Order: sequence, then C-alpha cells, then structure tokens
Amino acid sequence: MNSSVRLRRLPPALLVLALSGLAAPAPVLAKKAEDSPAMVTFVKGMVELAAGDDAAWKPLAQKVRVAAGALVRTGEKSFAELVFTDGTVLRLGPKSRFKLGAVTINKDARTLDVRLMLGRLWMNVTQSLVKDNKLNVRSKTAVAGVRGTVFAVDLAEDDSTLVRVLEGSVAVNNGPVVEAGAKPEPRGKREEVPFPSEISKKEWMELIAGRLEAVRVTAAGEVSKTTLSDKDLTGEWEDWNRKRDSSLGRKKK
Repeated sequence: MNSSVRLRRLPPALLVLALSGLAAPAPVLAKKAEDSPAMVTFVKGMVELAAGDDAAWKPLAQKVRVAAGALVRTGEKSFAELVFTDGTVLRLGPKSRFKLGAVTINKDARTLDVRLMLGRLWMNVTQSLVKDNKLNVRSKTAVAGVRGTVFAVDLAEDDSTLVRVLEGSVAVNNGPVVEAGAKPEPRGKREEVPFPSEISKKEWMELIAGRLEAVRVTAAGEVSKTTLSDKDLTGEWEDWNRKRDSSLGRKKK
C-alpha cells in the first residue's frame, strides 16, 4: 500500500523568509554574557557596529551585546553607551569610533582593552580587588592605564590625545609614538613630573594624572600634565555624561 506525504504550500513571502533564514550567516553580535560582557544600554542618533575591521557596518540598538573585536562608531550629534558586567560604563561621543579588544571579567581577573580611533570617550570604571586587573584605553599616540576611576579621553584630528581625570588616577604613556619610531629602553618605573612639564618623544614616559588633572600627548610624542579648570569640566558632552552617571546611580562628579 503506497503512502503519500502532503506538502504544505507556503505563501511566497513566508517562503522567502524561510529561505533567507537558512542562507543567512551567523550573527555578528554576541548573545550571551560569556561571549561578551558588554551590553549597549543607550543609543541616540546614528550608531553603528562592525563585527571586525573588514566587516560591514550595521545599525546598533539597545540591549545588544557586543563581542571582542567589534568596532562601534557614531555620527554627528550621536551618542552610545555600553555597560560591562562589573558595572564599568563606556560612552562614545559624536563623530567617534572605538574598537573593543580583549575582555575578561571574573572573580580572578579583569582585563579590558579599548582602542579609541577617533573622537571622544568617557569611562566610569568600578573598583576591583582582583590581582590581575588590567584596563587600558589606547589611541594612536597614547595608552591610558586605569584602575577604578572616572575619566575622559579625546583624540583630536591632529592625533593628539587628551586624558582628563575626574576621579581616581590614570597612568598615561606615549608608547604608541615611541614604538612607531626608534624603540628606546623604557625607564622601568612611573615618574611623577611637576606640571606644567613636557617630555620629548625620544624617550618612553608615563605620567600619572590624579583627580582634576589632565595629560596631553601630542602627535610628536611630547607629554605634558596640567590642572583642569572649570572650563575643562563644563560643556554638552560633560553634562550629558554626568546625567547618565546619575541615572545609573553613580556619584556625580
């Protein structure tokens, strides 16, 4: 006795969706915290993500987790905010771009590597008691090493980097400039340098900026440290970040 199987005929629209779903590539965004502990918590204006250096840019929305190796960029008058599982907050200002490097957050270690490629970045970093605690923000001309603090990094069109510290301390060095040319031997220790002061790119140098201080590294590798004025702490960017910190239950700076 022959048996027959009746096939249900799908409407054309559903058939297209089914076939496109089968042919679609794997998602570029991480869906679980273990894949990436960074979640998008705020977007305004044009905010886009690329899964890697050569990947296509796609619109980025709230409640999406972003994997290591991804890039995020904003358009004019646009903002983005990411929060990590330890509570650390990263915000990107208008016409800016950053790349998320290695991320590890657990009871034994915290590693967070961020590369600011253009524009402005603000971070509110939670305190951590783990021994293996490495948090770096890199630009074309500087590396900022952080513990628990609130700070902002601006990468200007002339490739100079400005690191402003609102709370805590940040160690800033001119390593990227030095490494791009001749590589002198590092001094091997951090040095407090009276400010205002400047250091030539001929030597690797790391300055520590404390609360309400700033370190600037020029495209030539010159390093200087100054005290922040009231003007340096006010503006649309600064006010927006304070409001966001307040909305997240963070202390106002």
